[in-house]
Amino acid sequence: PQALSGDLDIAGEELHITLYAGEMSDFVECCQLSVREANITLEGSYRDRDIYRFLTVDIKTSILCKIHQGPLPPAREFSCDYLLERIRRDFRGAELILHVPHTHVEMSTAQTASESSGVSNLVHCEFDSYFNAPIETTLDQYLFHFIKDLANRYKASGVQANLSATSDEGGAVSPALSKASYSTSISRALAGGSRRRRDYKCLFFVLEPQISHLNELATHDVVTLLSWLGVSKRETVIAAIHEGVIDNLEKLHTMIKSLSRTR
Repeated sequence: PQALSGDLDIAGEELHITLYAGEMSDFVECCQLSVREANITLEGSYRDRDIYRFLTVDIKTSILCKIHQGPLPPAREFSCDYLLERIRRDFRGAELILHVPHTHVEMSTAQTASESSGVSNLVHCEFDSYFNAPIETTLDQYLFHFIKDLANRYKASGVQANLSATSDEGGAVSPALSKASYSTSISRALAGGSRRRRDYKCLFFVLEPQISHLNELATHDVVTLLSWLGVSKRETVIAAIHEGVIDNLEKLHTMIKSLSRTR
């Protein structure tokens, strides 16, 4: 997809994402992420072939919780208020992990052009954030391992999906593949990802929300909490936002332009 030239605005009243700890079922443990009143704006521009992007994310409330037992209500009946009430009453074992108040994030990036090789892989970034109240968390060793195992499960699923693209039927990798062809498939999938990789240099970074623990653990700063999850560099946060939000918004923009041409 091409970099955005102009503005793209997305607003949503509520967003709900469910990550299952096993095969999808009404009675399997899951991790629920719910967001209320999200507004995302991406501005993009070219100057002498250099690419400049400015991302603004404003979210009123974010809730991350573990649900020990289903079922979840139908999508049309699900809401942040329902989730908070379920946590408050401990209904069907809903356990709060994070409650993030009003969050405002701004990130600007500059990707310079090179006469010899086009756009450089080096991206200069500035990141700023504001939280109007402390982040409430019950994160402990047990919940930490639950989130880590869940993340590893979905990472493994993503790798399998990439490998599936090399199979004849577009499904799972065929067991008939020889060891040599299987290794080639892995190399091809990894090579495809490496071509898109960028190097990030952070010039300014502010991520300093207050942390309020709702259990017996002492209060930690957000850097400590991120380090528990294996995030030790600010560039890791920048990369996750750029590749998880900006890149996907640009893909959406490209798709919308393509659809508008066909009409």
